[in-house]
Amino acid sequence: MREIRTKNGKMRRYRSAEEVAALLKEFSGSGLSQSKFARSRGINLNVLSGWIKRAVPRTEERPAFQEVGAMSGLWSGWAAELALPSGLSLRLSAAADPALAERLWKLISG
Repeated sequence: MREIRTKNGKMRRYRSAEEVAALLKEFSGSGLSQSKFARSRGINLNVLSGWIKRAVPRTEERPAFQEVGAMSGLWSGWAAELALPSGLSLRLSAAADPALAERLWKLISG
């Protein structure tokens, strides 16, 4: 691990690809959550999450926008509602343009 002092005086750590691979291997066998593992090794959780995301190859394509029919008996005042695990919710009225829904989906799904 290399440590470099930035212009504002803070120390920044840089790990080699080999060090990152070793930490990811250790994490995968640890049984700990990302948060607990990162805390135990003094690694920023966002840094660890980024390493994991980059290390896992994408084998499947992201889902395309898919129109679904209304479900009878479940009226909430919205024509469609999409709730993501992150807590983000997207609600559309019946007057919403389907193209708008598709653009919004692409924005929130990355």
